[in-house]
Amino acid sequence: MTRLTYSPFSSRCGRASAAVAAFASLSMSCASPEPAPGPSADALACRTAFSTGHDASIAFWNALESNDHAAQPAVIAGLEAAHTAHPEEAELELLLGLAQLWMLADPPEGADAAAMGMLAGGVLTHLQGAQETCPTDSRIAAWLGPVLVRMGRLTGNETVRMQGMTILEEGAEKNPEFVLFSLAMVLADEPVGSPAFERAVDALRDNISVCGAASSDPACTNGPRAAHNIQGSSIFMGDLFARAGDIDSARAFYESARTTPGYDTWNDQAMLEERLTNLEMRVAFSQDADPTNDPLMVTSTSHACSVCHAD
Repeated sequence: MTRLTYSPFSSRCGRASAAVAAFASLSMSCASPEPAPGPSADALACRTAFSTGHDASIAFWNALESNDHAAQPAVIAGLEAAHTAHPEEAELELLLGLAQLWMLADPPEGADAAAMGMLAGGVLTHLQGAQETCPTDSRIAAWLGPVLVRMGRLTGNETVRMQGMTILEEGAEKNPEFVLFSLAMVLADEPVGSPAFERAVDALRDNISVCGAASSDPACTNGPRAAHNIQGSSIFMGDLFARAGDIDSARAFYESARTTPGYDTWNDQAMLEERLTNLEMRVAFSQDADPTNDPLMVTSTSHACSVCHAD
């Protein structure tokens, strides 16, 4: 259960400054971008054969699916050139913003705060630009909302934070299969027991419900652009319920991943097994009074993108 026409990314990265690392924990969800009947049809109305088949788009997907971080600068440069040449193509600008978000989520070695700050500005500019070019694409809320929420938190700007939350809540009403998951993710690291954290749990339960009723929606299944969407989503769902102290639900979601199509070729089986082995400890640390010992959720690790998208 995730969303990504192209892909919410998020991760707390230890190779940059603390502020950049915190901002990088934006939003990463997984989902197939392929057209499908139902809620996704209007969201894909601005997608064209030209942008989908453009060399820059193909290079982005090839790099993401192979988890090729070394290719990120070239991918971004290619998408920047394509967007400059074809500003009317919303998909090219959206992919540019997402490529930058991928790099922000897992910065290269030696990345400095100034460079990452400029990258963050590009993410916001291009996601907003894609939304302006294609206002019918309700999926953009799943990336733009978390970016604004995180930016508002880091800068202490409540207006910006609330703008992001409004975008997420409105997006969840229009496209619950895709956007509810991002709403849960951006609130998942709020203090346990806080109203914001409880909203994360409620949003995830709602997402599970709508995906159960519409399991063919590309946000709820494995697909060509997110070969392990279900497995990666199961990890996040288990992590969130473990943090909430619901050990039975956490175990159920972790174990469910083992029986899903594609599990045998998933590269992160060891991560899942570690969580099942140490589940009681994960729950105990999450529930005690010391927030500094809370186990990292998958969305705050370098696996945040690859857990769903890597082949």
